[in-house]
Amino acid sequence: MPSFAVVNQKGGVGKTTACCNLAAGLARQGRRVLLVDLDPQAHLSLSLFPAVATDAGVPTLADLVHRRATLDQVLQRGENLDLIPAGPALGTLEGETTRQAWWDLVREHVAPLTDGYDSIFFDCPPTLGFLAVNGMVAARNILVPLQPEYLALQSLSSLAKTISVLRRDIEPHLSLSAIFLNGFDKRRRLHREIQRLVRAHFPEQLMEATVRKTTALAEAPSFGQDIFRYAPKSNGAWDFAALCREFERRFNHAEGFPPGT
Repeated sequence: MPSFAVVNQKGGVGKTTACCNLAAGLARQGRRVLLVDLDPQAHLSLSLFPAVATDAGVPTLADLVHRRATLDQVLQRGENLDLIPAGPALGTLEGETTRQAWWDLVREHVAPLTDGYDSIFFDCPPTLGFLAVNGMVAARNILVPLQPEYLALQSLSSLAKTISVLRRDIEPHLSLSAIFLNGFDKRRRLHREIQRLVRAHFPEQLMEATVRKTTALAEAPSFGQDIFRYAPKSNGAWDFAALCREFERRFNHAEGFPPGT
């Protein structure tokens, strides 16, 4: 199974929720999964490893990049699910980077780990700047959680154009590989219409599985748990389990990638 950068330049669309629960679901199926938190707010780290994220003495990705810590020191290990945590220092990384190939910084430092995992998920900040580009280049495959709103379609179109530019100028293998609708309610006409429009423009990328908006998904991070541990019988757990099964079917073999967009 390939690696994914979870990207959307709009905040509050469920990127971190997707990273957390997709990774947890795949780990429960026996997959070895690595999470890389690229957001200086460290919400992914807080969601699954709260003790790590709130300890100022724990080294983060920024420490790894600046060679203040080794990969082994930065890596936080769980059951089939490991994390490279983020912290506020990531926010200043762009200004401190002098290398010409700035977009390859994260891939260079994470590359030694790739053979040890079935998949890696990069949780990108809600921008298309330095850190998000690094995540996309490192993963090559982009996963977009999309809210069923008309303005979200504009964001998706903008992201697709950015991917085309990055593919041309930086990483020719970059691919918009998967889109899923988050907060979807099939009873609402607008949501069904957005689903139809996304399918019309991105038929290969749109996942059949959708995720409903539930209280349990919003609550789980405050307990430092994924949805499968926090509320295993909830709609959120059911929906993410279905999404994980579809990921297994679609991406279990690298040659099964949908074409880039």
